[in-house]
Amino acid sequence: MRAVRRRMDQCRYGFIFRKVSARFDNGTLTLTGQVPSFYLKQNLQELLRDIPQVQQLVNSVDVVSSCGLSSVRP
Repeated sequence: MRAVRRRMDQCRYGFIFRKVSARFDNGTLTLTGQVPSFYLKQNLQELLRDIPQVQQLVNSVDVVSSCGLSSVRP
């Protein structure tokens, strides 16, 4: 879905969101990848939640900081 990638690329954090992939299937937008903070993970979700075709948003983005702290699932 081009609208999703366009929003991610054109926002102020677009350079960070390049590490995020989006998959759209039957109204569900699934985000995967990595960002350096929970703030950016939430910002990404809010950026995309009002796209008309998106009925459900699944934010599976991992938070991985440069300090080595991580929310990456085992």
